[in-house]
Amino acid sequence: MKRLRSISIWSAIPFVVAGLHAQTLSVDKPSLSFSAQVGGPAVSQTLNLTSSSTSFTFSTFPQTSWLSVNPVNGTVPSALTVTANPAGLLASATPYQGLLTIFGLTNTVSVPVFLSVGSIAVSPSSLTFAYQIGAADRKSTRLNSSHANIS
Repeated sequence: MKRLRSISIWSAIPFVVAGLHAQTLSVDKPSLSFSAQVGGPAVSQTLNLTSSSTSFTFSTFPQTSWLSVNPVNGTVPSALTVTANPAGLLASATPYQGLLTIFGLTNTVSVPVFLSVGSIAVSPSSLTFAYQIGAADRKSTRLNSSHANIS
């Protein structure tokens, strides 16, 4: 009777797949802060999207009604115009908070968004007065505000 011998030989062969890199989406700002006036115009900022490797598509989802994005979807790299619209919002000492979510090929980025809404706008924004002690003439300047005239 003959015995059969079994020999196993394992070899480590490197396995490389070209082009399978993680395509990570990133943004140039960790958060966005806006300031607007009650009943005033919408305000915008640019948010730049970049990729760690090749180009791919993205989609955005603003998770609050006062926030919008243009374009809503596209190809990375891209510059997004993020707009905060104070229409219908009341003045608040605490900023309104929202979240912009951007879906990439392999990851999702969430950008917190803050909108401060004020009730008074004054123009001009600063004044300089010169006065000499003992002088008889006092000068006054009129300020215009969004709610009343201040003198």
